[in-house]
Amino acid sequence: MKLLIASQNKHKIEEIKQIFNLTNVELLNLEQFNDQDDVVEDGQTFLDNAILKAKYFAKKYHIPTLSDDSGLVVEALYGMPGIHSKRYSGGNDKDNYIKLLDEMKHIKQRQAYFITVIAIYFPNGHIFHFEGRVNGEIAMTPKGENGFGYDPIFYIPSLGKHMA
Repeated sequence: MKLLIASQNKHKIEEIKQIFNLTNVELLNLEQFNDQDDVVEDGQTFLDNAILKAKYFAKKYHIPTLSDDSGLVVEALYGMPGIHSKRYSGGNDKDNYIKLLDEMKHIKQRQAYFITVIAIYFPNGHIFHFEGRVNGEIAMTPKGENGFGYDPIFYIPSLGKHMA
């Protein structure tokens, strides 16, 4: 079976490839199609946005398509950055987490979670979706060399480690 990964994010593509490593699924990506289309993520939820992207590319290429929408949800900020995680500061990953740290500098309640919603859209209209969460808290300072996005400021108390 062929499955198109509807993402321009090289980090996400690598993570997905690792998950499917021992399967018979042939993974394709948008770069192989020389496709730079950027689907407007104007949904109200992570699921809405994941389906928007998966449906767009599945219909375009007539291939089952996997897409995700992920983000950081901070309880003390009423769920922000949420579905706006990628574009929170208008800059890059570091700009995003610096903005978040600045907004939280006087906040003691630092509970947060990462959420990922994956949608697989089939050209016949069938949709499967899955949701995963990692609970943690926002650290006071960034730490770590691995990961991307908000990973340097996301601390998982049960592991005693930052996500990065």
